[in-house]
Amino acid sequence: MIDVAKVGRSVGVRGDLKLHILSDFPQIFKAGVEFYASKEGLLQEMVKLKVKHYHNGLICFVGYEDLESAKTLVNRVLKMSVEDTHKLCPLKEGEFFWFDLIGFKIIENSECLGVVKEIDRIANLDYLLIEANRGESKLSKTFMIPYIDRYILEVVAEEKMILTQGAKEIWFAS
Repeated sequence: MIDVAKVGRSVGVRGDLKLHILSDFPQIFKAGVEFYASKEGLLQEMVKLKVKHYHNGLICFVGYEDLESAKTLVNRVLKMSVEDTHKLCPLKEGEFFWFDLIGFKIIENSECLGVVKEIDRIANLDYLLIEANRGESKLSKTFMIPYIDRYILEVVAEEKMILTQGAKEIWFAS
């Protein structure tokens, strides 16, 4: 499951809720789209929700159209399956979902530097967190590469690898 938003405070008396979007695809928040809602520490309590409407950062869910029922959704994380994400969020040529890049090898000059462990966004820039191949024990176990053209040459999805330049310098400096 992919985290796509976090439900914030209730607004007004009709069950509207503030929505904090965690996705690059706000178009998924439209009437009829279903999400799973979980609350930290309560993973066993997944509630399937269907969007009634989304407008200007406010959302309302079918079955939660009054203030009291809407408040039960505050602080829930909305999730979507990988399959639904692929269906509802069309990508352009050369674009990838973060979750698709996890596990890709980082290759520089035919050398495998490590594997993508996770991806973080810091100040509107995506960074690949790499679990390094540590041939030399003095080097860091992990390092981060900005996902920009300066470092990322090509993503070869069929071979699950990312070709880089300058990534080794970042690793050695970290």
